[in-house]
Amino acid sequence: PGIKGKPLGELKPYVNAWHGRALPNIVNARDFIDEWEDFCESWGKVRYAKGEGAMVEVLERAKAAPDAAAIEEYESEKMGVLVALCRELQRDAGDQPFFLSSPLAGRLLEMKPMRAWRWLRLLCVDGPHGKPVLRLVKRGNQKDANEYQYLGELSQGSDVGPKPRGEI
Repeated sequence: PGIKGKPLGELKPYVNAWHGRALPNIVNARDFIDEWEDFCESWGKVRYAKGEGAMVEVLERAKAAPDAAAIEEYESEKMGVLVALCRELQRDAGDQPFFLSSPLAGRLLEMKPMRAWRWLRLLCVDGPHGKPVLRLVKRGNQKDANEYQYLGELSQGSDVGPKPRGEI
């Protein structure tokens, strides 16, 4: 059921039903009141429902115009989408670096985070025609994503979505 925009009080039956179904599978199960308190605390922090939000739009633009040179160079459609994703993130960020974590890249490309991290690392030293696609601006940590600068042409790919700052 759609729960977006519902008052917190109306969500209690859903959380209770989830708790009841999950209880047999949880080793150190907590009382419902503890789960409900956690839910109430976290619900206000949700910015986007699954499958919605800015990153989903960026991914759609990247999938609509994957980087053909990267696909050819690496013989991988997913690499073409990753390069296009970085291009679209840079378009949105303008002249500033963009943030991208390996776990998020992995989820978006449906691969393990370690593989996404390795591919991002590869793009910092190599790319189509032997030129790096990315520059690592700032290394992240467990809490913060890496910051990258896209080194390719922003004019390639989709004409949908934000343009670099200052461009009309």
